Amino acid sequence: HVTLPDAFDYVAGPTLSSVEPAIGTLTGGEVISLFGTNLHPSVNILFGEEPAQVLSVDDGFMAVTVTPGSDLAGWVDITAVNPDGQLATLPDAFRYLGPPGLATLSPAQGPSEGGTPVQLLGAGLVEGTTVHFGDVQAIAVTHLSDELLVATAPSHEPGPVDVHIEDPVGQIATLEDGFVFTPEATQGPAPEAQLITPTTGPVEGGVIVTIFGERFQPGAIILFGASPGLDGATSGDGVVSATLPPQEAGEVTVTVVNPD
Repeated sequence: HVTLPDAFDYVAGPTLSSVEPAIGTLTGGEVISLFGTNLHPSVNILFGEEPAQVLSVDDGFMAVTVTPGSDLAGWVDITAVNPDGQLATLPDAFRYLGPPGLATLSPAQGPSEGGTPVQLLGAGLVEGTTVHFGDVQAIAVTHLSDELLVATAPSHEPGPVDVHIEDPVGQIATLEDGFVFTPEATQGPAPEAQLITPTTGPVEGGVIVTIFGERFQPGAIILFGASPGLDGATSGDGVVSATLPPQEAGEVTVTVVNPD
């Protein structure tokens, strides 16, 4: 027999564990870092099926790449392929964000001292989106879905203002004169809630909740915590109802907000 000492080398394949940041624009061009092991200096990186430009590979543990463009918004896999053909895939690891859109606000007016919860309806309203009323940032923003945000209006001088949103990658949408700050003297009397029925509901929502009281204006909304009720309707000035939104288990404060 013949022996060839140390004649064959078993090479471990690459692994991928995380990516930072994990979002980018459809046009591409963002510089991101991929973390893993056994990343060859000549590794190829794919976003979905599109190859990325690899800028550097650091000791096999981190690859710095430039994202390729994409025709579609959404999540894609990231795959690392070493020259020997061994590969690793990180499923749904990167999200391409399309441009956001802002369609309507409800209510579209509120007192100049601020504090009005405002529903923003649109598209591409991803978590981390910021909201400005004029040049003043909203006090708080709650992400309910990629089509619905609830922002608390800040204090502002009376008058109409543009409302603009900015997603985490810097894409902006604006609704011109989207919100009117009204002087306190023009506000109607505050609504008064006296009875709510039912007082319990499932975490998946879907139950119609009705509140009886006084001075409910057409277009009034019901907030369950920070989440607005769906398909709200006002009957006269003493009854307002809405479909319960999904929510984690537990007690929440229920608030009726008139359009003014």
